[in-house]
Amino acid sequence: MGARFVAPSGASPARTRSGGCMRGRVVWAIAALLGASSALIGCGGKECGEGTVAMGDTCVPASTITCGEGTTLDEETGECVADVQCATGTVPRDGECVPDGSVICTGNTTFDATSGTCVLDPSACAEGTVLVEGECVAYDDSLTPDVSEGAEPNDALFFEGDPTLFETPATGETRTLGGCITPADFDEDDVADVDVDTFAFQVTAPGLYDVRAEGLNGLSAAFLVFGTAESLGGWYRLGIDLTNDSAQRQIWLPTAGTYIISVLDSRSLALDALADEGPAFARPVGGEDTCYFVSVEALETPAPTTIEPGTRMGTLGDPQFFRIAATEKTFFDALLEAPSASAQPAIVIQEDGDVHAATALSPGVQGFSEVVESGEAVTIVVDHSYNYAIEPVEHTLIVTANGEANGDVTITHRNEQYSYLFFEGAAGEIVHLTHAGETPIAIEAINSDVTLFLAQTCSIGAPCADSETWIQLTQTGRNIVRVYNPEGTAGDTYDVTFAAERIVPTAAAAGTPATLTLADGWAFATIETAGVEWGELELGDLTGAGFTEADVQIFARDEEGSLALVDFDGFVSPIEEATETTSLARIWLPSQPGQVLVAVRDAAGFDGDETAALTFRERVREDITFTTGTTETRADVTVPASELLYYLVRAPAAGTVTVEVTGAGTADVAIAQLSREDDAVEVADATGEGGVETLESVVPSSGWLAYAIIASEGDVLDIEITNVLPPYSVGESTRTFADICTDETTVLDEDDALTDAIALSTFTGFQYFGEEVTEMVVSTNGWITFDGTYAGNSRITLGATSAPSAVVAPFAGDLVTRVCVRQAAAETIIQWSGETFGFPPIIPIETIEMQAILLQSGAIEFVYGPGHGAEARPTAIGLEAPTPGVVIGGDATRAIAGSAMRFTPN
Repeated sequence: MGARFVAPSGASPARTRSGGCMRGRVVWAIAALLGASSALIGCGGKECGEGTVAMGDTCVPASTITCGEGTTLDEETGECVADVQCATGTVPRDGECVPDGSVICTGNTTFDATSGTCVLDPSACAEGTVLVEGECVAYDDSLTPDVSEGAEPNDALFFEGDPTLFETPATGETRTLGGCITPADFDEDDVADVDVDTFAFQVTAPGLYDVRAEGLNGLSAAFLVFGTAESLGGWYRLGIDLTNDSAQRQIWLPTAGTYIISVLDSRSLALDALADEGPAFARPVGGEDTCYFVSVEALETPAPTTIEPGTRMGTLGDPQFFRIAATEKTFFDALLEAPSASAQPAIVIQEDGDVHAATALSPGVQGFSEVVESGEAVTIVVDHSYNYAIEPVEHTLIVTANGEANGDVTITHRNEQYSYLFFEGAAGEIVHLTHAGETPIAIEAINSDVTLFLAQTCSIGAPCADSETWIQLTQTGRNIVRVYNPEGTAGDTYDVTFAAERIVPTAAAAGTPATLTLADGWAFATIETAGVEWGELELGDLTGAGFTEADVQIFARDEEGSLALVDFDGFVSPIEEATETTSLARIWLPSQPGQVLVAVRDAAGFDGDETAALTFRERVREDITFTTGTTETRADVTVPASELLYYLVRAPAAGTVTVEVTGAGTADVAIAQLSREDDAVEVADATGEGGVETLESVVPSSGWLAYAIIASEGDVLDIEITNVLPPYSVGESTRTFADICTDETTVLDEDDALTDAIALSTFTGFQYFGEEVTEMVVSTNGWITFDGTYAGNSRITLGATSAPSAVVAPFAGDLVTRVCVRQAAAETIIQWSGETFGFPPIIPIETIEMQAILLQSGAIEFVYGPGHGAEARPTAIGLEAPTPGVVIGGDATRAIAGSAMRFTPN
């Protein structure tokens, strides 16, 4: 998987602790069509407001910049661009004339860019004929395609239709496809939808194909080819000619797998979105008789041209193949630049059918190979995602061989281009990456599939001469180090010493001590938390000069990147940490995270001879589980030598738990409610010797509370723990769905919207969590709130401390729904009808048909209609109290079509 090319720019924004570059994942719009594709995010330069442009690191008023004769200021780039006079059928964009789709040439004519008219093309087929296997053939009833489009919906991109399969042609053979583009209301929302006909075929090896789509009876035919193989990510190729009713191009299929050909009218595409978002549609175009005839011919793949690292010039067109061999262990980066407003350069790097990179970006794209051993070679394919330019689009290809980030390295500076190195690693390893030299540089590490920054130890805005970081890997393969000297001049060289030490963490099993040896300051171990609910880490047998206390941190194992160790910046933050200690505890409920990473260092400073024994175990405690409102009593409990008694209490969420402790004689008792991190969040310690301490707590949505009872060793205590059930019980309802939506009851019919406060006008005294409410606010995203002043973001998370609270949610999510409200004598019904937001097949669209019913008795019912198809998440259903964070969850097994649930006040 390749990364987009990002030229070095100004200082980077802060990321964690004291600095670093914001890292993240950018998913192209096309990724949502057939497969996730991620592009590397670079650190951007200065962002300026309206009416100003960036000049270096400063924003200056656009009005102060004067451009020369024949040029105009482009406020987006801050550059003066040539004024362009364009003929009919074209518009100026970024200094060139591009087709606007208003002049479509048919038959044996072609577009003349100078006059803006269609002129005779003797080599083209006449009107009413199509090109089949090199000959012009009349398009009439005697011409039958090999495969015709399947029954609608056959669009696999948007309406989950099934593509029509066809047999893959052998080299020299042609398959023909036919059908018509007829917009219709496929999703039954009373709006005509774009018609896209899809066909599928399978290849067993990489191959070159010529695809030609002929438009008939007014169709301006275009086609998209998508690959479904995971290694291709968001790979696609678009065949389009905005000046003709047909489109033709060669398509290189890089690997074995299933490919989709989608046929459409070119005028339905949102061309302005292509460069940044990939294929998207602006409007439906077509009719019952606007048809197409597609030919798919298998071609002989040309032998690649052998090249060496360096620069080559050329023109975008048919795929161009280059072979480059390694003279030593290396990895190649290939930068393809082709600035054009109407074309997007694309690059594929592969070794036989193994795709190393397949990526595209305007105006330039960069791809990276995997590590190539000496004598081995890769193929670089220069291509384009789309090209509807009138004039030829020139390109520049720069291929560089890059060495290993190990030992002394001499780097040659490239203006506005990073230099690259690599280090290898395996999933689960920690890599200690260091660099040292005399020249301050920016240095960043990028993960093996080139989708994520692993580390940024020095930035362009704050370069440094030496650095170190510890990087946790979740993938096996080569990782990339990119460096840049912000003060460098092209051709300058500077020496840097790198080291990338691979560390395999020590495996520690619960209950069995594991010996840690601190190397380079830190020791790392993995522990398996499965089955351990309240875990304790203890460090014993500390050896080494002055090693009496440690800094201890716990990290998730499924996060990739530099560890934010104590005193070090990093992208992966600890989930738990303690400094200057020999122990650490954490509650892992409601479910254990599996394996975690433990990092340990000498809190007094690294001397080089430290070791420690790490023990991970279940905390000694008593577990108490409540299902009803009752009291558990423990009499004459003797306090152990630790002076601590621990209790883990499970109870229904939103109820209360009260702990009461009486000490015999002069016992001085304290009670602490503990957080997940083993910190005291509330303490009862008011009565002194011989007194009774009481602590009442509301049960959070997690369904558990943890307590420590503190007293002196040997004290004798009486302990009572009482559970009071929550305000509501959840059970089955026999209510069935009855549609209430009419024009009169509809209150919302738009996306991400909230109503104003709606008064509960037909009955009074409605109690919610024991408090009377008189009005509600309804969201199209599947919830209501009794906080009548709420007017914020309409997408919420149940249980979050942020507003709103007092929420009723039969299904809180990102929904696109019509909302109706009907108030009757003893009930108020709120109905949502529509669908979840989606982008099939990656984000499926599911049907929403549900109601929340408020009854005068105080009960609340969730009713799901026969058309409800959305799969419920337990965290999206339930009641949240007026007290933030207190949630009574719904029964997800009843949040299905034809079912209902009832919340009954206790």
